[in-house]
Amino acid sequence: MTSPFLALPAELLLIILGELCDIHYFPSRTDPPYLHTRSNTCRSINGLRAISMVNQRLRNVSLCILFEISRCPSSEKFEQLSAKCTTKPQFASLIRRLDVVDVDTRQLLLPELLPFLTSLVRLDLKANALDAHLLAIANSHSTLVTVAIQVARFIGSLDTLANIPDLPFSKILVCQIKILDYDLSPNFDIFQLLVQRGVRFSRLTFPANIRGSPPTLPDLEHLDWLLMRTRGSSVDASWLLPFAQRHIHLATIRFADSPSPFAGRGWQMIHNPSDVPFARDFLAAVSADRIFGVHLHSFSIARPGASWSSLKDWDVMHLDLEVTNPASGISALKLASVFAPRLSFLHVALHEMLNTLPCHIDQFVEPFTSLPFLRILSLSNGYANLQADEPSPWMTTLGSTESTYGTAAWVTALHALQWYMTRVAESATELERIHVDEQGGGRVRRLGDLVLKASFMVVTSRNGARELEILGSPKEGHFW
Repeated sequence: MTSPFLALPAELLLIILGELCDIHYFPSRTDPPYLHTRSNTCRSINGLRAISMVNQRLRNVSLCILFEISRCPSSEKFEQLSAKCTTKPQFASLIRRLDVVDVDTRQLLLPELLPFLTSLVRLDLKANALDAHLLAIANSHSTLVTVAIQVARFIGSLDTLANIPDLPFSKILVCQIKILDYDLSPNFDIFQLLVQRGVRFSRLTFPANIRGSPPTLPDLEHLDWLLMRTRGSSVDASWLLPFAQRHIHLATIRFADSPSPFAGRGWQMIHNPSDVPFARDFLAAVSADRIFGVHLHSFSIARPGASWSSLKDWDVMHLDLEVTNPASGISALKLASVFAPRLSFLHVALHEMLNTLPCHIDQFVEPFTSLPFLRILSLSNGYANLQADEPSPWMTTLGSTESTYGTAAWVTALHALQWYMTRVAESATELERIHVDEQGGGRVRRLGDLVLKASFMVVTSRNGARELEILGSPKEGHFW
């Protein structure tokens, strides 16, 4: 007897099974979660892979989802994929997005493969892999819309593109380009040349020690402005407002302070603090309240939907704080809720400092009740610096997980963090994802060379309780 589920039309099965394939974005210090980059994107397909082995019908439907986005991490994987696509056209038609950034395609037969990928919409590759022959084939491909190239950290890597003659560049998207801080007089002419030929730029990283405004990039969506060590006495940010007004597709601007040991100095060098409104107001309030041990590492603002006339009208949607005094950190988070009421993404790094008391979880969760729009939290060194009443509440949940996830110390840390973050999720009612990482130790616990990274999804149980489910596979490692 045929199962009612299997009797459903293929279109409905495709929708249902598609729900089992989740895409998660794991934030880093340079790639906040609102930036969906290659480095912070992960597909969760384990459940779908198991279903694909039940019978032939479910396998055929599952393959449409499993191979819709295909990524080749090595030349060997690319050769395997290429061989299968050239011999099985039905399989090749499943691929809608192909990522070969990690492969030296100059030594492989990518131009020969493309005609077999009859449903391909996007191709990701390195800038130096794109030559006239490959671009000509990409331009003639009937379904291919975007050739997304990953550029190295200097403008000179764009020369490969500029040297391709007599071909339209309308399909080319430069996902990210970083202008180096030591290149004080970069030549922006190459940007204008490529824009005129149709190249689109999505994200630009621009250091503050370069005088003047970045080049005009009409399709730019994200700007990172880095306050590196400057050779002058002040930094001019007056170009930011007209730049944002001129770039109508610009969705976010990220401001990042100087790295250690110059942390905090970058904000002080801004010539007119009103040009960067949140930093001015937040740091002034921190100083007035005599809050010490808190460093504003970075923050991001998002273009509002309604009309605006100043960057102060943009919403602060991302905040990255480093804390060496837990009590001060709690006070700083309360201030952040005042100056960034629509904060969506928050990263807090707790660092050990002598002569400070550890932070109790009851105190730590207090500020989160004032962050009603918080969706993603990233916490560093929470297990090492937070404490709860004895006996440890999470010890009752330890069971067979040790054999599944790793060593006893590592599993204890994972369960403790899950318990701590559940407390946070109970206070932040819109919280959806939580990312945690541990790197050694702090005021409460010393973990030696232990390194732990894990992510959780916040779910609501049938009785209305907020609970956490582990996303993907937690990672255990060591400093060495």
